Amino acid sequence: MASDTSRRRSWRHKLSFLLRLNKEHRQRPAYESNEKLATTAESISNSPCYTTKTIATSIPSTKLPAECRKEIISMVFGQHTSTPQEFHIHKDVLCFWSDYYRTAAGAFTSEPSSITSSLPNESAYIFGVFEIFCYTNELTDKHGISRINLGFDTLCALWIFGSRYSAPALQNAVMTNILVKSDTENVIPCRMLNYVYENTMRGSPLRAFFVDRMAFSNGVKEYVLNNEERWTKEILRDLLVTVSGLGKEEKDRNDLPRGRYGCYYHIHNEGERCGSAAPIGKAT
Repeated sequence: MASDTSRRRSWRHKLSFLLRLNKEHRQRPAYESNEKLATTAESISNSPCYTTKTIATSIPSTKLPAECRKEIISMVFGQHTSTPQEFHIHKDVLCFWSDYYRTAAGAFTSEPSSITSSLPNESAYIFGVFEIFCYTNELTDKHGISRINLGFDTLCALWIFGSRYSAPALQNAVMTNILVKSDTENVIPCRMLNYVYENTMRGSPLRAFFVDRMAFSNGVKEYVLNNEERWTKEILRDLLVTVSGLGKEEKDRNDLPRGRYGCYYHIHNEGERCGSAAPIGKAT
């Protein structure tokens, strides 16, 4: 009995630690912006606009070191629901991709090697995509839906998950797919604007993409006049700042400049690059 009581106290302590860590991560910026909002096309370069300081890699194509595949932990989502979901993943794999889990690794050291995940705003589906990414470097869900075939809602949720758990490589893989999906489908997913602004910080590269995508569109006036409930003061302020720095030719191009497709909206550690290429056929 004493042993069971001690074990319950131990897990309550670990869960309390993770909740506190999650709160701290959500309160502090995960990156710094060198150029929060674009102004003119002349200032565009293929260099990353956002820098971070993480131990976790920021390059999505990075291969896992062999030594990562040792200790396995389990993570349970929805423990108190009728359909709990359990994931089994190598502890060091989580630590390799995420500074949050690297910091939390101490909570996984005692037996049994499991942790019940009950942190707010977590989605088992989103974590499942992240788990697959950790081992394959690909964005794919359990149904085999991958890359730009994932919905904008899923892609934005994945980016926000990466921000919350300090996983810049995931964020960069997601951003590349958002860019290509928006370009391929010729769509600006304005319905995601409020969700993005409610779940990101000022200066976020995800915000910057949405604002730039609208600003470099000849339909920006129609976007603003239609669906007025979407336009908060914060969104309109960012859009005004960006549009006011563009010339007529830039506003009429109806497309992001070529330089915005590489690592422009990525989050990188100093000196790191993805080498992402612009979609074929993009105008300069």
